[in-house]
Amino acid sequence: MTSPAHLNDVPEPVLKLPFGMQIEGDHSSTGTYPISTYAEAARETGSITAAIRTLSNATRARPGERM
Repeated sequence: MTSPAHLNDVPEPVLKLPFGMQIEGDHSSTGTYPISTYAEAARETGSITAAIRTLSNATRARPGERM
């Protein structure tokens, strides 16, 4: 028996942990920006939560308006 094509596209768990646990990516989740933008903002602000706040504020700012 063959499996549906979409099931073959699901990657293996990203990270295997002790006691049979694992961390998988959320394939249905999408971000406003590419992950590289979040990473750069996190390096500049010092944390991912500050980066998300900064990017969120930038998205809401009107064109030409400074934060």
